[in-house]
Amino acid sequence: MRHGVFIMVFLSFWVGLFAWVGSNAKVGITFPDGEMDTSNVKFPITVKGFCWNAEQGIDYYDLYLFPDTDSDGVIDSEEWAKRVRVRHQEDFNQVNIYNANLSERYEVDTHIVSQTGQFTGYFFLFITARDLNGDVWPDTNIVGLTADGDSTHPDTTIARFYGRW
Repeated sequence: MRHGVFIMVFLSFWVGLFAWVGSNAKVGITFPDGEMDTSNVKFPITVKGFCWNAEQGIDYYDLYLFPDTDSDGVIDSEEWAKRVRVRHQEDFNQVNIYNANLSERYEVDTHIVSQTGQFTGYFFLFITARDLNGDVWPDTNIVGLTADGDSTHPDTTIARFYGRW
């Protein structure tokens, strides 16, 4: 009996060890430019970028728009509080596609932008995703960051751009 329990525990350990795959999500914004953060766009726009986890898949991603009301390039808590969720997309896992539509065509329009309380000026876009393991990456603790991000929020996950009508 003890021998059978030992074998079960031993097998469960090895099966569990090899079945678990760590989180390795890749998410980012390519339009408006998520790296250079110098885009000058005219609304309405379609947001493009990438979102995948080759090992586990993506459960969903959220894409947020909010104003840079003081135009200083730093995300303040007041600005983050004005965020509008542009898109909540489930089951999106387009591996190695860097220019996928993250929003519907021209989804960032007058209706979405007006909800931020600002119609013209600098804006931020931010993307975060949850993989099938339940890991959220990057987290939403972005107050105090610039569009360059930090060690846990890559540059491409935060885009800053100038938007106008």
